[in-house]
Amino acid sequence: MLILLLLLCCLASPVYAGWFLNNNQEAMRLFEQKDYEAAAHKFENAQWRGAAAYKSGDYEQAYKDFSAGDDVTSLYNQGNALAKLGKIDKAIEKYEEVLKKDPANVYDKMDYKTKEYYRNTIEKISKKTKISELYIAQKCIELAEINC
Repeated sequence: MLILLLLLCCLASPVYAGWFLNNNQEAMRLFEQKDYEAAAHKFENAQWRGAAAYKSGDYEQAYKDFSAGDDVTSLYNQGNALAKLGKIDKAIEKYEEVLKKDPANVYDKMDYKTKEYYRNTIEKISKKTKISELYIAQKCIELAEINC
């Protein structure tokens, strides 16, 4: 009897792991397999859902999902989705909101020419280093806070 049971276990096809995964885990598996559209429908977390929608090319849905948050990353991602939709002016507004999150409020006090200089500098650094503009801007703010 034991031999028969072992034989059946060896011959049985593998069990689908999805039975044991929650929606977010299943969505992450789909995301890692680059099935972004399916992942977007499974994720419960709005930011991950937005990332999957963005990767699948559904920028309208990505914008809606990213709009669930107002933190720096959410605002930046909203700007990216708007830019992909061709709504450049609205995208720039979102990027401006990211910069306004500066706790010392320095950005708001700058004149247009100075703001443009900083934006262009961050863009140049990003292109040369292949590091995201958001990450560079966040690090600049962190360093400014340390030195204040």
